[in-house]
Amino acid sequence: MKRLRNNLQRRLNRWLQWIWQQEGTPGQRARGLAAGVFCGCFPFFGFQTLLGIGLASVVRGNHLLAAAGTWISNPFTYVPLFWFNYRLGALLLGEGAGWPGLNNLNQELLAAAGWDVMTQIREEVYFTNGRIMVRGKTVKRGVAKRADYLLYHQMNLPLAVIEAKDNSHSIGSGMQQGL
Repeated sequence: MKRLRNNLQRRLNRWLQWIWQQEGTPGQRARGLAAGVFCGCFPFFGFQTLLGIGLASVVRGNHLLAAAGTWISNPFTYVPLFWFNYRLGALLLGEGAGWPGLNNLNQELLAAAGWDVMTQIREEVYFTNGRIMVRGKTVKRGVAKRADYLLYHQMNLPLAVIEAKDNSHSIGSGMQQGL
């Protein structure tokens, strides 16, 4: 156990010595490390190092220490950093009204665009009976297509199909459903 502790202490000493031997004045080293730690707290995973180096350039800090400073965010610190960022945002901006739900949001947007919700919009409706598949003398229907929203110009005259997806889906994930 004592051997492990000495090994860890030796590594820590070497790391601290490496930090102090970086080029630049102590002020430049401090600004670089501070810029890295600051950008490491942002929830832009994957871009924190680039942001840290960019900010270090702006404040004329050490780039290498800025990159090392972004390592404050790692799998062990993600949850506490997210919690801290959320609480700070809620403190500064207020808690907010919460998420209204996808259906309410879309209806409000469509109504704001001039569509009559009662007569021109139908939600979650099947608009085909399914593809007709013929094999020899056998005929059957495929799966009926369902749309999240159908917009009508007039009664029984559909004009557009809208597929609403949340942000976890790609842009094209509802395209086949709408075709």
